[in-house]
Amino acid sequence: MEALSSLYKSPLSDLGKYLFENRIARIICVVLFIIFALASLGIAFYAAFIVQDAEQRTYFFTYVLPIFLVPAGLIAILFLLYVSTKTLDKFEVQLEKIHVERKKITQKMEDHKEPDIFNTIQLSLNQLDEYYTINKGQARSSFRFSLFAIVIGLITISVGIWFFYLGKTQIELTFITGIAGVLLEFIGGAYFFMYKKSLEQVNLFFGQLIKTQDTMLAINLARDISDESKRLELTDKIITSLLERNLAIANAG
Repeated sequence: MEALSSLYKSPLSDLGKYLFENRIARIICVVLFIIFALASLGIAFYAAFIVQDAEQRTYFFTYVLPIFLVPAGLIAILFLLYVSTKTLDKFEVQLEKIHVERKKITQKMEDHKEPDIFNTIQLSLNQLDEYYTINKGQARSSFRFSLFAIVIGLITISVGIWFFYLGKTQIELTFITGIAGVLLEFIGGAYFFMYKKSLEQVNLFFGQLIKTQDTMLAINLARDISDESKRLELTDKIITSLLERNLAIANAG
C-alpha cells in the first residue's frame, strides 16, 4: 500500500488533482483535450489517406502529429492519475478507519482480564471488513483497466482494418496495428478475469461479514434477556445453530 501511495503521490498526480478539481481548469482541460484529439485524428487521416507523397506523409507523422497528440496524451494521463489518486485516497481512508477500530478492539481485549467472545467476534469482523475492502478495491480497479484496455484495443484493431481496407499504408503497419490491438484485447480479457476472481472474493467476504454480524447480534440480544433460564436456552440454541452451520460448510467443502 505504501508503494502505491508513493506512486500516485507525485508532482504529476498533484497537477492532475489541481487541474480536475478546479472547475474552470477542468473545463479548459476538457476543451483542450477535445481540440487536440480531433486535430490528431484529422492530421493522421489527412497524412495517411490524402497525402500522396511519402516524404510529406512522414513529415506529418513525425513532426506535425506529435504537436497535437502529445498534449492530448498528457491530459489523458493526468486525468487517469487524478482518478487513480482519488480512488486510492478513498481506499486508504477506509482502511485507516478499520485499523483505528482494530486498535480500539485490541485495547479493549487487553484491558479485560477475562476473555470476551464478543470482543473476539468484533476483531474477526474487523479483519473480514479489511479483506472485503481490499478485494472490493481490487475488483473496481480490474474492471476499470479491463474496460480501458478493451476499448483501446478495439480502436487499434479498427484502425488496422481501416488501413488494410484502404490500402494506402504499408502492410507492416497494418499488421503491427492489428497485433497491438489483439494484445490489448488479451490484456483487457485478463483484467476481466481478475475482476471475476476479485468479485468472487468480495461476495465470499461479504457473506462472511453478514454471518458474523448475525452472530454478534444474536449473542448481544441473548445477553440482554433478564430471565436467566431463557438466556441459557437461547445461548444453547445459538451454539447449536453455529455448530450445525459449520458442519454444513465442512460437508459442502
